Amino acid sequence: MSLCVLIRLICILVYDQICIDTLNGNGNGSSSCEYGVTVSWGDTILNYILILVNVMAVALAQTSLNISIEVFHVEQQVPTRFATYVCFVFTIAFQLCLCIFVVDCVGVSIIWCATFGWLLMCINTANQSNAISHSIPTIARVVAFLDCGTILFYAITLGIITTIAHILAVLMGVLLWKLTCWTRIRVKSN
Repeated sequence: MSLCVLIRLICILVYDQICIDTLNGNGNGSSSCEYGVTVSWGDTILNYILILVNVMAVALAQTSLNISIEVFHVEQQVPTRFATYVCFVFTIAFQLCLCIFVVDCVGVSIIWCATFGWLLMCINTANQSNAISHSIPTIARVVAFLDCGTILFYAITLGIITTIAHILAVLMGVLLWKLTCWTRIRVKSN
């Protein structure tokens, strides 16, 4: 039984739906889920690239935001670096638990969508103050635009359940940001 869970975990994280088809003897490079969703190697690569660029964009945006808040003595609530790591690990664990124990799903799009929600909050926080509105690097805004385009692409090409999952994952990232800010003491302006 534990071997099956391990194989399922590897399928979710590494190969998406293709791995399950290969185990079933299909192995044709793409597959169909019960919702009519077709997942290919291209989708897998795209999802992992999106995780990578979103994590880099959040790291740049949040670091720039923290520096600008300190320099300009702006009163803003921003999650700590530790809280950011904890939320990212929580998002990965949530994706795995959802796919293994709750819904028979595969993929990692919840991870990049939640990270996108976090990135949106970095951008929103910077835009709330004129003093620090310039602090978010342009690349972070480009990544946010790329994420919107990808969600739109998947909304057009995949089933409605995938779009709902993407939107809920973005909201999860926003809520995690809000929760970590709510538990942190505000930075006092001088």
